[in-house]
Amino acid sequence: MAHPESHFRRIVSEHWRFGVGVLLAALVLLELMLRLFVMPTYPPVELGFDHDDRNCARPVPGSAKVWRPHGLLGKPVVHRVNNLGIRDDVPDLSADLRVAVLGGAGVYGVGLKTTDTLPAALEKIFAARYPDRRIRFDNFGFSGFDLEEQIRELSRLEPIFRPDIVLVALDNESFKPPLCSRRALPVRNVVNDNLALARLIERHLMPVDLVPGNALARHATAAELRRLVTALDRIHVGTLVFAALDDLPDVADGKGRMVMTIDVIKEAGQQMVIPGPGDTCELEDTTTDRTATGDASTKNVLSQVACGIEPFIDGLINDD
Repeated sequence: MAHPESHFRRIVSEHWRFGVGVLLAALVLLELMLRLFVMPTYPPVELGFDHDDRNCARPVPGSAKVWRPHGLLGKPVVHRVNNLGIRDDVPDLSADLRVAVLGGAGVYGVGLKTTDTLPAALEKIFAARYPDRRIRFDNFGFSGFDLEEQIRELSRLEPIFRPDIVLVALDNESFKPPLCSRRALPVRNVVNDNLALARLIERHLMPVDLVPGNALARHATAAELRRLVTALDRIHVGTLVFAALDDLPDVADGKGRMVMTIDVIKEAGQQMVIPGPGDTCELEDTTTDRTATGDASTKNVLSQVACGIEPFIDGLINDD
């Protein structure tokens, strides 16, 4: 009687090519389904690389790219970048008061029309509240930029726009590894941009520390956040306001998430809105899940941001 192990080895040796073929066919079919119906095309905007620039990966000025958030057969969205390297048409620089909004995907508005982004929605709110004044909200956000990269964008754009208020939208993206380190690896870019399976594995299955580019990540310590807040204060001599768009990541030295962020920002003498229960702008019906994407949660966040910055806008207008 043949030994079971020997019988198994014989089957494997005779049919391994068939098994490999079936596995490859299944992977190709899965890749095709993901690309057609599920995974967004990538990257969402045209990216250029300049290794002499500390923000080595950034949007290509004057570019436009068709982005599909739900696969190649999904509804397309056009993301345009103007000749200043920020979203859409070159803004009108004449206004009674300017607010620059700094942030990542939540500010840039990946998948949204320009008129539906956070800065545009805030502009509509304050246009209704101050109909006789021109208040502009400029979108300085870009998907993927961490807080330090966002600060460098502010340094580049501040002399052009000269905003009266800088609104810094903090979220999980603020403390991720820099986009430069994640997008400056050619092999990874080719694989991720062209294989939905690879992007799915890296995003959802691979341990964070093994993701290419994450070796350069900094811990979101209180000292690191304090350094970044100080850098912002040096660049912008006017009003700085910080807003939390969703739960913040744990920091490496003690208190976690929102509590540490609030403490550091208040110690620096800056303003923080949407910190949670107890704040004067906290609404009774506000959801505690700041990562929710429903309309109610979005409206609550928008209302809180508007509530938090209105005293500063009102003060500047009344000082004129």
